[in-house]
Amino acid sequence: FDRAAELGMTALGVCDRDTVSGLVRALEASRGSGVRLVAGARLRFDAPVPGATPVELLLWPFELAGWANLCRLITDGHRRGERPLGSLQMRGGGLMAAVLPPPGVALAEQWFLEATEGLARVFGDRLSMVMSRHGLPDEGLRLRQVLALGAHVGVPPLATNLPRYHHASRRELADVLTAVREGRPVEACGAALAANHEAHLKPGPAMQALLDLAPQAIDRSVQVAERCRGFDLAQVRWRYPADVAPQGVRPIDHLRSLVQAGARDRWPEGVPAPLADRLEHELALVQELRYEPYFLTVHEIVAFARGRGILCQGRGAAANSAICFCLGITAVDPDRMDTLFERF
Repeated sequence: FDRAAELGMTALGVCDRDTVSGLVRALEASRGSGVRLVAGARLRFDAPVPGATPVELLLWPFELAGWANLCRLITDGHRRGERPLGSLQMRGGGLMAAVLPPPGVALAEQWFLEATEGLARVFGDRLSMVMSRHGLPDEGLRLRQVLALGAHVGVPPLATNLPRYHHASRRELADVLTAVREGRPVEACGAALAANHEAHLKPGPAMQALLDLAPQAIDRSVQVAERCRGFDLAQVRWRYPADVAPQGVRPIDHLRSLVQAGARDRWPEGVPAPLADRLEHELALVQELRYEPYFLTVHEIVAFARGRGILCQGRGAAANSAICFCLGITAVDPDRMDTLFERF
C-alpha cells in the first residue's frame, strides 16, 4: 500500500487465491496510506467440460451481501472439494467479477466461449475480462483474442497487472514462496516460476503504454474500484443474537441489573467505594465496545451449569474482573487482585 501511494494510486485490489485470510492485514496496511482497499478473492471454478482448464475469476464485493456470497463460495469449495460454475447462479449477487483467460488454451474453444456467455448472463454489466501484459511471447495476439471474445460476448476488458509483489526486486522472494508451495527446490520448479520480473505494481502511465490497444480497460478498472466503494471490510463484525436480554430491555441495562444484584450478594453490607468505581469503569468499557451480549451469554451458560450441578469455572483475560465476580462467573475477589481489565 505504501508503494501504491508512491505510484499515485487511489485504490488497490487484493485477491488471495481461494481465501480471504490475508485481507485483515491488507486492511491494516491500507490505513493511513491514502490508498483504499478493494477486498476480493481469486477463485477457481470447475470447467463445464471434463479435463478442461478450470475457470478463474477475480471477485470483489460491492455490498455486504456480496461479501457473504464470496465467503460462502470459498467455504463450499473447500468443504466439497469442488466449485461448479453453476454455484454462481445463487452466489453471484453483490459481486463484481472478472474472468481470467486460461493460459495455454485457445480462447475460441467452444467450452470457454459458452462458460463466458453463462457468466455474462449471471453478472450482466458486473462482469469484465482481465487484460494484463507481462512481456510474454505472442502476448499481443492473445490480448487481441481477449478483446475479440469480450466484444462478441459483450464483456468489457479490465486492466490489471496481476501483481504478485510490490517491486520488481521482490521476484526472487516470490520464486522462493512458489517453491515452498510446490514442495520442490527453486531450480526444479520450472514453468511454475514467473517468466520475468514484470508482475509488480506499475503506475498508470506504464499501464496505459502496455495496454495502448485497449485504453478502455484502464477506465474499466477505475469503474470497478468506484463501484466497490459500497463495501468496506470494516463493516464485517460479529453480531450476537438479539435474545440475550428480555424483550424491550437494552443488553447493557440487563447486564447492569445482574451485576448490581450480584454485588449485593457479594457485599451485603455495601459495595466498597473502590470496587463500585471499578464496576462502573468496566461496565462503561463493555458498553463502549458492545461486549454486553458476550458477558450475558457466559452468565447464562454458568447459570445453566450450576443449576444442574455441573462443575464450571470462568477463565481468560476478563476472568478476574469485578463484573465476572458479581455475575458468579468467577470466584476470585477483585478486591485482592489488581489486573488490567482493558487487556481483555
